[in-house]
Amino acid sequence: MKQIFTCLVFLCALLKVQLLLAAAPTVTSSKWVFSPAEGSRIGFSFTAGNGNKRIIVIKEGSAVSGLPENGKTYFANSSFATTGTGFTAPGEFVVADGSYTNLTVTNLSPGKTYHIAIFEYNGTGATAEFLMTPAISDYFTVSAPTSQATTIGFSNITGTTAKLDIAKGDGTKRIVVMRKDNAVTQDPTDLTYYTENANFGSGSTVGTGNYTIMSSAATSVTTTGLEPNTTYHVAIYEYNGGFFPMFLKPALRSSFKTAPGPASPPTKLSFSSIDGDRHIVAFSNGGGTRRLVIGRKGAPVSAIPINGEDYQANPSFGSGPAIKPGEFVLSNSGFNSLVVSNLEPNTVYHYAVFEFDGTGTNTYYLTSSYLTGSGSTAVTPTRQASGLSASNITGTGATLTCAAGDGGYRLFVVKEGSAVDADPTDLKYYNSNTAFGSAGSAVTPGNFAVSSWNNNSLTVSNLKAATTYHVAVWEYNGMYHPAYARPPITTSFTTPSEPTNASAGIGYISIEGNYVYTNWSSGNGARRIVIAKKGSAVTAKPTDGATYNAQKVFGTGTAILPGEFVVYDGSSNAAEITTLDPNSTYHLAIFDYNLTPAGQPDYLLSSFATSSFTTLKTPADPSSNLVISGIQNNQATFTCKAGSGYSRMAIVRETAVAAVEPEDLKSYTYGTYGTGTPMGPGNYVVTKTTGITGIIYGLQPGTNYTVTLFEYNGNTGPMYLRPGTSVSFTTAGTPPLTTPVTPATKASVSAVEGNAFSFSFKKGSGTKRLVVMKQGSAVSFTPADGSSYTANANFGSGTAVKPGEYIVYNNNGESVDITNLQPNQPYHLSVFEYNTDGTGYKYLTSSVLTANFATAAPPSTGATDFKTAGTGTSLTITINKGSGQERLIVAREGSAITASPADLSAYPASDVMTNGSQLETGSYVVYAGSSNTVTVTNLTAGKKYYFSVFEYNGSKAPVYNRTEVLTASAIAGGSLPLTWKSFTANAAANGIRLNWATTQEINTARFEIERSDDGTHYTQIGQQPASGNSNNEKQYSFTDLAPQNGRYLYRIRQVDIDGASSYSKIVSITYKQSSNEANASVYPNPAKDNIVLYWPGNIPNATLSISDASGKLISIRQIRKGENISIAQLHPGLHYLVIRTTAQQYSLPLIKF
Repeated sequence: MKQIFTCLVFLCALLKVQLLLAAAPTVTSSKWVFSPAEGSRIGFSFTAGNGNKRIIVIKEGSAVSGLPENGKTYFANSSFATTGTGFTAPGEFVVADGSYTNLTVTNLSPGKTYHIAIFEYNGTGATAEFLMTPAISDYFTVSAPTSQATTIGFSNITGTTAKLDIAKGDGTKRIVVMRKDNAVTQDPTDLTYYTENANFGSGSTVGTGNYTIMSSAATSVTTTGLEPNTTYHVAIYEYNGGFFPMFLKPALRSSFKTAPGPASPPTKLSFSSIDGDRHIVAFSNGGGTRRLVIGRKGAPVSAIPINGEDYQANPSFGSGPAIKPGEFVLSNSGFNSLVVSNLEPNTVYHYAVFEFDGTGTNTYYLTSSYLTGSGSTAVTPTRQASGLSASNITGTGATLTCAAGDGGYRLFVVKEGSAVDADPTDLKYYNSNTAFGSAGSAVTPGNFAVSSWNNNSLTVSNLKAATTYHVAVWEYNGMYHPAYARPPITTSFTTPSEPTNASAGIGYISIEGNYVYTNWSSGNGARRIVIAKKGSAVTAKPTDGATYNAQKVFGTGTAILPGEFVVYDGSSNAAEITTLDPNSTYHLAIFDYNLTPAGQPDYLLSSFATSSFTTLKTPADPSSNLVISGIQNNQATFTCKAGSGYSRMAIVRETAVAAVEPEDLKSYTYGTYGTGTPMGPGNYVVTKTTGITGIIYGLQPGTNYTVTLFEYNGNTGPMYLRPGTSVSFTTAGTPPLTTPVTPATKASVSAVEGNAFSFSFKKGSGTKRLVVMKQGSAVSFTPADGSSYTANANFGSGTAVKPGEYIVYNNNGESVDITNLQPNQPYHLSVFEYNTDGTGYKYLTSSVLTANFATAAPPSTGATDFKTAGTGTSLTITINKGSGQERLIVAREGSAITASPADLSAYPASDVMTNGSQLETGSYVVYAGSSNTVTVTNLTAGKKYYFSVFEYNGSKAPVYNRTEVLTASAIAGGSLPLTWKSFTANAAANGIRLNWATTQEINTARFEIERSDDGTHYTQIGQQPASGNSNNEKQYSFTDLAPQNGRYLYRIRQVDIDGASSYSKIVSITYKQSSNEANASVYPNPAKDNIVLYWPGNIPNATLSISDASGKLISIRQIRKGENISIAQLHPGLHYLVIRTTAQQYSLPLIKF
C-alpha cells in the first residue's frame, strides 16, 4: 500500500511539472547566411523556428554535442568563452539567449572552424521547454595568407603623382603603406582595420609617418599629393578578412623618386568681364599642380621664376612685391583663372603663366616653356549716342529713344525742372530704375539714373503732370567699372496736365449675387476714379481739383450725386465692388486724371468709359429626376436632370436628422460626408458641380441617408433656389458601430457599508457601460476604442488599468454592488457609455459621468442621556441618539464592559439577556438597530447591570464610534445611579455659565464638563465633584471663562465610583463677547514657554489670574502691557487668563503645550 502511495505521489509531482512546463517548439531555425569571414569574429543570420525564443551555442573545432535542460535559464554573452556562459559539454558556450535572428560572435581565434547549434524554446525560467533537435552549421575565421605579393611596378611618375602596379599574392586583399625619404618603419597590426586614401598623408597611419594609400583587392593605385624630386618607400602586405584582417609579414618593399617638376606648360590664355580697372585672366592647366602668374603694364613679361623660391602673390596689380621692376606676381595657386584688379582704363597688360610643383625650397618651375599673352582694360567710346528723343508722353511717363554710339552700354539720367548737371565718375557703376526718383538711383541730388545697361529705348514712369524733364545720355564701356564718353547728348520734354486718352473696354471677371470684379483698358491718365450707380446710368462727373473718398463697399464712398458713389480711385486697371443687391443692375463710369504739380486732380471729362451689369438672381427651375445608383457600403452616385441654375449643390444627411437649407450669398465648402464644417447639425455639403452627376463618399454601411440638390447661380456670393429636390436611400452592408452620444447621469449610492456600497446611475445612450473606480483621487483612465475590458466588482481584485484604477462593472444595467472597500474612504467613479457588436467597441470619452462617494465612517457623536425604567427582571432603556444610523447596546451583569465591537462586524442582538452575541464573556448584545429604546428581559432582580451604547453607520459591515461610548449602570428592579433633572447654558459677564441639577445620585463620583465647537470633537474643560449618594435635588454650576465668539455645544459626563459613566443631553449656545473683551489678546497661542498680553486703552498695568481647565486658580500676579510672561511652570493643557485693569476685565483662553 505504501509503495502504491509513493508511486501516486511521484506521478502527481511529474504531472505538476509537465503542466508547469510550456509546450516545446516543433520547427528549428533554418536558412543560415554568413557574413564575409574575419580574423576574430563570425557574423550570421537565419530564419527563426517556431519557438518564442532560442539559445545559440558555439564550439571550436568540433560539433556541439550537449543538449539544454528544460526549466533551466542559461547565461549568454556574444563574446565567446565568457565566464559563466558554459553549456552542458566542455568547450561549448552560450553566445545568445532571446528572440535573435542574427548575431555576431566575437573573441574568436584566427584560422579556426567553429560549430554552431540553435535550440528553439518556449516559456521562461522554470517553464522553459526546448526543442532538443537543434539547427546546426559551422563557419571559420581567416588566417594570414601564405604567399606575399611578388613585384611592384612604377609608372606615370610626375612631380606629384605616381602609379603603382602590383603582382598579387594569395591574399584576398592587400594593403600598400608608403613613407617619404625612408623605408616603412612599422608593420600593420593584425585584426586592425586601416582606412585607405591615395592622397599621400591622408590615409590611416601605421605607426608614425607611414600612410595607407591602398587597402583593397585592387592590384594598382595612383598616389597623389607627392613632392617633386623626392624618394618614396613602399611596403605591400597581403591579407585576408575585412574589418578584422590577418596580414602576411614580412612585406614586399620597393621605392621610387618623383620628377623634378612639370613637363607641360599651360595653354589657351583668354580675357573676360573686361572693365575699366579689371579683367578676368583664364587659361588651361599644364602638367603641374600649381601655376605662377606674372603681369606687366605696356610690355611683355621678362621675369623668370627661380626654383626653390616661393613667391608671394596679390591679384591687385602693383600691390604685391615686384619680381622685377614693374612686373608683379598676381597668382600662386592651383586655380586656372583670376580677377586682376587695380588696373588703368584704356591700357594693355601682358601676362606670363608658369607651371610648377612643390612648395617652399622644394619648388620646381617649368621655365623652358610657358604661356604668354596680353589684354586691354575697357576703352572709352569714341562715338557718343545720337538722336535722343521723347515720345508717348503722358502725365506720368514717356518713352526715351536714341541711336547707340560705339560703346557697349549707355547711362540715361533724367532731372526735373532744369538741365542735367551730373557728370558720372569713371570706374563707378550707377544703379538705375525706370521709375523716376527711386531710392538708390541718384547720380547726384536731383539727377536720377533711369537706365545703365545696353538699352537704347526705355519708358520712364513716376513722372508728374505739367512738368518739364531734362535727359542726358553717356556711352560707356566696362560693365561694372566703366569708362564714360563725354560730353553726353541731351534733350527735354514736358508732360501734359490733363490725360488725352480715356479708359475703355470695361469687362467683368466675376459677377456674384452681391459682388462684381471689373477690369478695363486704362487710358493715359496716371490715375482714374470709378463711379457706380444702381438702376440707371451714371450722370455725375468729377470736378477738377476735387478729391473723393473711394470705398469698394457700395454706398459708403463719396456720393457725387444722390445714389452715385465713388467705388475706386487708383492707378490699376481693375476694381471690386461689394455689398450689392442680388438681381439688380448697376452702371459704371471711369474718369482718367493726372495730378498737377500742386497735387490737384485734372480729370479728362470730355471722354470716359461707361458700362453696366446685373448681379445674379435665383434660378427659376429646380433639379428633377434625382436618382441614386451605384450604392455601396461607403458611397453612392446621384444623377439628375439639371434645373436652370448654373450649378447645383448636394447636401447629404442621415434621414433621421433635420434638414437645413443654404443661405443666399453664403458659399459652402464641400468634401467627403462627415468632414468639414456642417451646414447645420448632421447636414454636409458633399459636392458642388455644373454637371448632373456626383459621387457621395464617406458614408456608413446600412444607414439611411437623404440627399438634397439645390440649384444656384454664382460662386462666392451665390443665389440658391429653395426648396431643393430630395431623395432617400440606404447604403449596403451592416450598420457601423458608432460612439454613444449621451453619457450616463444621476449617480447615487445606497446600502453604504464600511466595505461596500451599491452604486447606481441612469444609463446613457450606449448599449453598455464601463465603471472605473479609484480610491482617494479622480479616475484618469480612458478606455480605448476597439478594446474590451474585464470587470470585477470586488474592488482591487481585477487587473489595474492604471495604478489604483479598476474596472468594477461592464454590462448593460444601471447599478453595481461594489465590495472589498476600506472604511471611511472616498472613492471616485467614472462611467463610460459604449456601443459594441460583440467584436468592436466604441467608447464615449468626451462626456463622462463622474462622481465620488465615501464608505461608511464612524458616527461623529455618541449617544447621551441614558435612562431606565422597569420591573424586577426587566429594564426599559431610553437614550438620546448620537449621529449614527444605528446603535449597538451591550449589557453585562456585575462589572463594567471592557470590550468594543470590531469594525465591519455585525453582532446578532436579543433583548433577552444572555441570548444575544457576546463581545466578551458576559457582555451580551441586547439591541442593534435604529431605535432609541429597548426593553431588556431575563434580568436578575436586585443585580447591577452595566451598559455600553456604541453608535455605528452601516448595517452588514458597520463602522463604530468606539471613542464616544455612552456607559451607564442600573439595578434590575431599581433605579439608575443618577437621575438628571435639568441642564442649561447661558451667557455670563465673564463667559458661559453652565447649570445642571439631579434628583437622585447613587455612588456618583464626579461630573466632567466637555465642550465642542463643531459638534463632533469634544474636549474636557473642567470637572465638579458629585454628592455621591442622594435622594434629594442637587444643584451644580460651572463657568467656561474664556470662549471666543461663536457657537458652542456642551455635555456632562457623569462618572460613578466604579468607573461606569453616562452622558447628559447636549446643550448649545451662541456666544458673543463685548467689544472691549474682543480687543484683549495673547500671543502666541498655543504657547510653550512665554506669552505677551495686550489690552485696549492707555492703562499700562493689570492683575493677571491663571486658572486650569477645572476652574482651579493657579496663580495671580501684577503685569505690564506687552511684558514677556513665563508660563513654563504650567502643565500642558487648557488654561484660562483673566486680566483686570482699573477700568475693565478681560477673559482669554490659553493652550499650553
